Amino acid sequence: MAKAFIALGSNLGQRERYLRDAIRLLAKDNLILGLSPIYQTAPMGGPEQEEYLNQVVVLKTEWAPFELLRFCQSVEISAGRVREIRFGPRTLDLDILLYDDHYYATRDLTLPHSRMTLRRFVLEPLKDLAPDLVLPRGKAITDYLAEVKNQAVVQWAPDGHPLDDDLLDALSHERPNVLAIAEVDSTNLEMRRLWGSGRARHGSVIISEEQTGGRGRLGRQWMSPKGTGVYFSQLVVPDRDLDPLLGFAVAVALSETTAALTGIAPGIKWPNDGVIGGRKYAGILVEAGTMPLPYAIIGLGINVHGSLTDSVPTATTIDESRVGFTPIDRVLLLDQLMKRLDRWVKIWAANDSEKILDAWRQFDVLAGRSIQVWQGDAVVLQGIAVGVDEAGHLLVETPNTQLTPVAAGEVSVRLANGQYAPVSR
Repeated sequence: MAKAFIALGSNLGQRERYLRDAIRLLAKDNLILGLSPIYQTAPMGGPEQEEYLNQVVVLKTEWAPFELLRFCQSVEISAGRVREIRFGPRTLDLDILLYDDHYYATRDLTLPHSRMTLRRFVLEPLKDLAPDLVLPRGKAITDYLAEVKNQAVVQWAPDGHPLDDDLLDALSHERPNVLAIAEVDSTNLEMRRLWGSGRARHGSVIISEEQTGGRGRLGRQWMSPKGTGVYFSQLVVPDRDLDPLLGFAVAVALSETTAALTGIAPGIKWPNDGVIGGRKYAGILVEAGTMPLPYAIIGLGINVHGSLTDSVPTATTIDESRVGFTPIDRVLLLDQLMKRLDRWVKIWAANDSEKILDAWRQFDVLAGRSIQVWQGDAVVLQGIAVGVDEAGHLLVETPNTQLTPVAAGEVSVRLANGQYAPVSR
């Protein structure tokens, strides 16, 4: 697998939509490792024309450089790209900037891209993704930026609604294992009904635009308004015994996806809450059963658009945590989440608990914090969270230095000062 940086640009028609569609196509057979903000930039050279929107994406890909080039060209053609005027306006432009440490100098492909260090509209989003990157001739990206600082480049965000109202159609297209529903009481409950009636199998997925009875851990209500979140369930029929680390694997997949698509640092609050800036943006509920075979249903609720802080002080949305940025595309979020979820469920199925726990600890927000363990309305344990053991129990060092394991069960955790979660890891 190689790492490739690709620059995108558009200055004709629905510029943001062209960028969105191109990234969706690039993501279809690849894994996105990072996605820069969008910048608005003045054209360089060519005839008089409108300003561009520019962005950079970094992919993990199995395609060889020339395969990737041909695919990028096909995406440009699908967007109606016409090559008539050198440096002229275009619906879509895709340029491979870097492909691992490969060097090419051919008529069709030059790597690293020959003009990337002369263009601020490439260097700014590239720096967002790789601030310590060393470019050709051994110079840091910040050195090259200093040489083009007079070029007009500003970060851009749209005024309108997010461009992901096609969520259900986009995710069910060419995906026979995905059932897309406009409204449901709970995706987990619907999956259980389908499994019980023989209409679901291992890997089946349900996605809904709205839940009327969404639930979280401890039976808590999960607010699931239409068009603002991701409400998702996946069926797992394993060849091994179920254990809590399946939920840990899901949390890792969620956190990796969120980090790659947003550029922010998400965390995991034991056992299953996705947090950003000390507030909950996602919940995971894994429910198990034994009939007709042992199974588990992975339920995920992710707050994506809008704002929740005023109505639920301990909650947030991804967009609320990224004010001034382009809203996250829920189609892309789900596509990349399902790819990572597939990988981490396979790691769990292979019983590689060490790999899961090592990855989970990278996102742990409680380690080293003074906490309280609550059961109902009572504090049952206080101490310092020191991580988790191999079974997924929270380890708490009490004032007498005793190490106490805590199972998720019917307990919840807060910081010793009463806050829901720390603001940063």
